[in-house]
Amino acid sequence: MRYKNIGFVLALVLTIIPLHESTAASIDDLLGRTHLEVMPSLMYGLEYSDNIDWDPSGKDRISDWCNRYLPRLEVNAISPRLSLKAEAELDIREYINEKDFNSVDQNYALALGYIPNERLEYSLGGGYHVNVNTNRFEDGLDPIDPFYVNRDKEKTWDLFGGFSYTFTPRSTISLTGTFSQYDTGATNESNFYGLIALYTYNLGPRTTLLVNTSYFYYDFSGNGDPNSDDFDWWYSNYNYTMDNYNIMVGVEHDFLSGYMLTTQVGYRYTESDSTEHTTGGPVKTSGNGSGWTAVLEIEKSWNDFTVILEGHQDATVSPYGATYQATTLQLRNIYRINQRTDANLILRWYKAYADSSDDEFVGPSRDSHQYSIHTYMTHKLYRWLDVSVGHQLRLYEDKRGSERSYHENRVYINFIFTPLRTLVLR
Repeated sequence: MRYKNIGFVLALVLTIIPLHESTAASIDDLLGRTHLEVMPSLMYGLEYSDNIDWDPSGKDRISDWCNRYLPRLEVNAISPRLSLKAEAELDIREYINEKDFNSVDQNYALALGYIPNERLEYSLGGGYHVNVNTNRFEDGLDPIDPFYVNRDKEKTWDLFGGFSYTFTPRSTISLTGTFSQYDTGATNESNFYGLIALYTYNLGPRTTLLVNTSYFYYDFSGNGDPNSDDFDWWYSNYNYTMDNYNIMVGVEHDFLSGYMLTTQVGYRYTESDSTEHTTGGPVKTSGNGSGWTAVLEIEKSWNDFTVILEGHQDATVSPYGATYQATTLQLRNIYRINQRTDANLILRWYKAYADSSDDEFVGPSRDSHQYSIHTYMTHKLYRWLDVSVGHQLRLYEDKRGSERSYHENRVYINFIFTPLRTLVLR
């Protein structure tokens, strides 16, 4: 059984893209001076996991090797006032023995940017993502083969659009709208809408004031196809709407000693209306609540060593219908051994919490913790070939009732092939 949690921030990672400044004055100049780059790449990896089905039972866990192929194509077009970035990627996994877990994930993205003048920037784009989830369940009615495999596709459409306007040399405002549509094994095309406004003011050459306000609306529709043994179907018998309002204030500062700091704190207000479909008929509930939000990012470099600390706190939702308060802490250490070799260590902790007595959250109580320790080294063997070797330990703990826990060890070696020259068209 595999659990995969995707927060609502999936729709928010596409933000206003940077563009090149220019004084071009006509559409002829814009089209005549376009710079086009085509960058293909291919990754081949050999990977081993001791729990590919994400099963809590020690005796029923499945381990296997898999071949992983990741072809990728990126196209960048840059002109004096217009920019375009397109990406297409496939993530193909072929298991040696457990063929039921073979999968092909797909990711496509397109972003456009336009600068009509020195003060104004527009952005527009979208994406389409397909993730294959394979889950193994126990069938107590079949004594010969007590397990069956269920496969579903998680499809997501993303759209975004926005603008950024410079009022003065010190102040800028930006507004971005987002839309995502989720289609999973437990839902019927649930929709997510978001709106983000950001105001920045340069207090000095190294300090920037940030004022950020956001709103999201989630319209979730379950398909009533429950698989009670798996997290992803716990909300399939729910229909609900959720409104979340958030405001944050913070600063971004670049210290002379080499530190870079971004910190924001804020407050959220959440409302929800839900209908749970039970054997006794529909049960309708509604409520509201509030909480604090925060963002923390610290980066420090010493010669060949870099440390990055990130922390986030906010209310969020998943494509499968879960609503909860999420806290994330991540520490990344990068050591540059030489010009060709890097060593990396990533420590990550994630907490998802929701109390059924808190009116702003929908469905049963939730208290889960996720831990990850990821170590890997990368080496540029040739100009066209990079090699990466690593190990990742993932641990998931469910703190409610049964207090089930899941863990996985993953080891891999990846070979990344890139052309010696980027294809450039002018």
